[in-house]
Order: sequence, then C-alpha cells, then structure tokens
Amino acid sequence: MVNPQSASDRVAPTPLPMLLAMLKIVRNVGGSRLGGTYRQNPFFKAGTDEPIVPPQMLTAAQRQALRGAP
Repeated sequence: MVNPQSASDRVAPTPLPMLLAMLKIVRNVGGSRLGGTYRQNPFFKAGTDEPIVPPQMLTAAQRQALRGAP
C-alpha cells in the first residue's frame, strides 16, 4: 500500500500479491544468475567481458558541445 491516506474509499492491504510479486522477482533474478543468462546483452561480445565498442573519455570541450553550452 502506498499513500492510503489520500484514498477516497477503504484500501485493503495486499500482502499476498506483494509476496507473490517479490517471489517472482527473486525467481527471475536468481534464475538468470544461476543460468548465466544475465551475461547475454548487446553491449559485450558473446562469452567475453570485452565491450563491443570501447569506452571513450570525453574532453571538457566535447561535453560542453554535447550539452549545447557556449
């Protein structure tokens, strides 16, 4: 329950749906960690920790230009 004080009618507590939602999150996160599927993402080469595009450090002038500041 979030902000039941402003409700115009009685707000019933929802402990069971909250518990089920939390268990689903734990199942999904735990399953991906145990199965290794969390490593499958578009930012790294498959099977490695190497990024597809190496990170770049912007200079102060480049940051200013991107922000649109003079």
